[in-house]
Amino acid sequence: MKIKNLLASGCSFTHDGIGGVPPTNDSAGGSSFKQYDDIQPASCASWASFLSTFLEVESFINFAAPSHGNVLICETIISALEKYNYKQDDTLIIFNISSMDRFDLKIDWENSENNTNIYWTSELLDYTFAKTRGPLWKKKFASMELEEITSLSISALEKLLKYLKDKNYMFLFTVMQDYSDNLIIQQYKDNLVTLNPGIGMHEFCKEKNLLIDDNFHPSTQGQKQIAEQVLDFITKK
Repeated sequence: MKIKNLLASGCSFTHDGIGGVPPTNDSAGGSSFKQYDDIQPASCASWASFLSTFLEVESFINFAAPSHGNVLICETIISALEKYNYKQDDTLIIFNISSMDRFDLKIDWENSENNTNIYWTSELLDYTFAKTRGPLWKKKFASMELEEITSLSISALEKLLKYLKDKNYMFLFTVMQDYSDNLIIQQYKDNLVTLNPGIGMHEFCKEKNLLIDDNFHPSTQGQKQIAEQVLDFITKK
């Protein structure tokens, strides 16, 4: 089965710009990482973009945003699937699960505190998210307990996974760090790409000495090796 469309989301571990154009009723979409006549493809910096080249997809969109969490991941994927021409038989959804204690604040584009780390436009989605640790974000964050934030994150993750399963989409996910003891992740473990060595992307790249200078995020070579393991997972499915 040929995968024509790749739709991604996540946090900084998957972030690499938007990456292309979604499929519509009138267009197959596009990918910034694909060769077009006299246009050179962009350089890959995330496992998602590497995977788009391995699979030679026609359309690749990546909503991943640094410092964001599972609410953004859930909202962007479902919104795109509802708005654009993503068919179950030629679309693969990929994402990384982010930390459960991250707080995402969804806002309108008219709000002056939209996040500059968000790379989609109002034409692609009709909402954005507040700048993490900006004034609006801080005010809302201060009014909430950590337990409430974690609950929102877990509920969003549960909503996304159930949606994808109920709609019969092909999907898989990685994890930023080893969250394999989470009950929801255990429920969907057949869709979890566990890395070797390690389970999460951080542990994998740390073990392989493929972290950047912050000693937390994967290097470009680390991202490529993650993509190779994801491709192997798909091939064996």
